[in-house]
Amino acid sequence: MSDWKHEIDLGEAFDPGDFIEYSEQAFLVHRDRVVKILKASAWLRDSQYSWTLSDYVIDMEQSRDIQEFDTVMDGVHDIADADRCRVRSGS
Repeated sequence: MSDWKHEIDLGEAFDPGDFIEYSEQAFLVHRDRVVKILKASAWLRDSQYSWTLSDYVIDMEQSRDIQEFDTVMDGVHDIADADRCRVRSGS
């Protein structure tokens, strides 16, 4: 078992197929919720890569669709691995 310095729970993961009629609005709600969680996290302040992580959060905040969001999220997960931060999503 890993020794996590931080744990971030992003809640339920977004699945565009769940929101066929309102996929854009559902995505925006999900994106904004994840951004809010990351901005409020101690990890953002404590990370050895806080500048890069802050840039990723800004990029995430400006993402226009799930593909852009996922690309940025990949970078966030890379930093999380380096910082020993567990980022969880899903139920």
